Amino acid sequence: MRKTDGVTGNRGRRVTLKVKFANFGVISRSRSVPAAIGSRDELNRLAIRLLGGALPILAVIRLLGES
Repeated sequence: MRKTDGVTGNRGRRVTLKVKFANFGVISRSRSVPAAIGSRDELNRLAIRLLGGALPILAVIRLLGES
């Protein structure tokens, strides 16, 4: 998710975390919040919480993305 879309200033209420593994497995976690996500720091905090809920991860991670 971009902080704003650059045109209308829209922001989202859902954060999604996608984890791709070296063996090409994929998991994703998402969560909606009551109000629009107002900053990159807030987005990062939410993504870290989602990652914490997916632990322990015993495979090698090749890509980690948030949106």
